[in-house]
Amino acid sequence: MVLMTFGELTLIPVVSKYIADLAPADMRGRYLSFYWFAWGIARGADRRFPERQHCTPLHLDRRIGHWPDQGGRAFHADQPCAGKTTRKGNIMLKIRLLEHSELPLLKDFAPLEWNTNLSVTFSFHFGYLYYYPIVAELEGIIVGCAQGLLNGDAGWLGNIIVLPEVRGQGIGQALTQHLVEFFRAKGCTSQILVATQLGEPVYRKLGFIEVSRYVFLKRANPLAPEPISRVRQAEEKDFPHILALDWQATGEERTPFLGRFFETAWVYEKDPSEGVEGFYLPDLRDGPVIARTEQAGRALLKFKLDQGKTSVVVPEANIPALDFLKGAGFEETTSAPRMALGKDSDWKPTWVFSRGAGYCG
Repeated sequence: MVLMTFGELTLIPVVSKYIADLAPADMRGRYLSFYWFAWGIARGADRRFPERQHCTPLHLDRRIGHWPDQGGRAFHADQPCAGKTTRKGNIMLKIRLLEHSELPLLKDFAPLEWNTNLSVTFSFHFGYLYYYPIVAELEGIIVGCAQGLLNGDAGWLGNIIVLPEVRGQGIGQALTQHLVEFFRAKGCTSQILVATQLGEPVYRKLGFIEVSRYVFLKRANPLAPEPISRVRQAEEKDFPHILALDWQATGEERTPFLGRFFETAWVYEKDPSEGVEGFYLPDLRDGPVIARTEQAGRALLKFKLDQGKTSVVVPEANIPALDFLKGAGFEETTSAPRMALGKDSDWKPTWVFSRGAGYCG
């Protein structure tokens, strides 16, 4: 795994530099974005989706899935239609991959308090090799959805949602179990999620345990912007440092995932000889802030808040971040458990000054 990670960290900047050298100076960002977009399409074109087969209570039909992983190797998984099967008369539950044409159907799936359009979230990641979106179907109608993110040997489960009118029938458990089996077949040693109050009992039944917590904080009004030194927009030369810093902070190999957000990234650099000490990715959902020093974390967090943000999610272990936010008038509203099946990632919660999203930490 060390050799693979080292190789990928070497390959990405080399390829990026080659593309940047070919591109006009004022078009490098667009050239890089187009290259990685085209790369994802080309790699994804080889996908052979699993056959869709109905499950019955008496027999779980098995199907062979073919899914290429981040390294281009073909994934063959002998997977059952996972979880409890619900049957009312001739109605049967089917867990299957989401189709692109079905993305608009997810628009109103998320609870109102999430303040998110799931069709936009799923669309943004759809087709990329790190992304595995699934749905639950009853009698031809989509009644639930979920997604998985593959980050090396870590798998993130997220956006596991079942429509209120069909809850209590084991559909959420079936979606979760399907992702668990998928990640196991991929060789993931860590499976991670952030649980809602509604979903936590389901995850515990499947063997997930709480390993830490995230604290949700909110402020009524945005902070007044102030000049912040040593924070600048990221440059191409910073990308390898951002990846290395992220790997140290999260314990996950997230190159294909994070690479899509570099063009709008910001970094903290106190001394060029010491390199980048932290980064902020404003376009990754809530905008993660990761830093190896408290000074860098506070500066980037303040920079983020100066953009009008009034809510932040922070690991409860990051006391400096919590103290800073409370001192700035933020108040705790709730908390949620980070749960893991198997071992948790070897992450550093004290380096995470703001979480990116519930589905990726």
